[in-house]
Amino acid sequence: MARICDLTEAERPREKLLTQGPEQLTEVELIALILKSGIPGQSVIELARAVEDQWIGGDPSRYGSLHWRDLLTVKGIGVSKAATLCAAIELGKRLAQRKPQTRSDFSDPEAVARYFLPQLRDLPQEVFYCCYLNTKNGLLAAVEQSRGSLDQSVADVRLAMKDAIRWNAAAMILVHNHPSGDPTPSGADITLTERFNAAGEVLNIPVLDHVVIGAGTFVSLRREHLFRPSV
Repeated sequence: MARICDLTEAERPREKLLTQGPEQLTEVELIALILKSGIPGQSVIELARAVEDQWIGGDPSRYGSLHWRDLLTVKGIGVSKAATLCAAIELGKRLAQRKPQTRSDFSDPEAVARYFLPQLRDLPQEVFYCCYLNTKNGLLAAVEQSRGSLDQSVADVRLAMKDAIRWNAAAMILVHNHPSGDPTPSGADITLTERFNAAGEVLNIPVLDHVVIGAGTFVSLRREHLFRPSV
């Protein structure tokens, strides 16, 4: 494998970024820049390649689920390098889910999926969100209601509706992920949607949709006619 000293100055990750732009760097080169240095007998490029080979395997989406303890299994990665890399990954995830300057029209399930996919698709457990909307279906707030196990989370309908009132919501959309990667709604998903829908009808805060996030895909319960919204 190439060592830094074997590369021309233009080929070295830092110089390449400065002269050609970060988009021209490979994932291994980006990791090498974050790690900063190698270890005796192993260049930073080789160390970055070891991370890529051991944990990513050509699928960049796996970065999102990396824990710093996972990285400690790579020879040459200590706590400091693991923490630095995890911090960079987390920053990327937060930027990907950054709220737009103008409120998104969340009556469109594609818009909901674009907002939540970077945040939810790689999580190892189910997480349930309520999205509170204004009268134009613009997002007021996305509030995490529960965080559960590998295959379920339990959302409290009463508390979620209290949040809806607090945000003065005109409508709401439910969102949760399936860690398996398959977004097909379960019977429990449909039942929970119906409970929220019933509570929303009482408070005149309708549930517009329930979007289930998978591994790069999603399912809209409304679009699949798996529940009948009140509006």
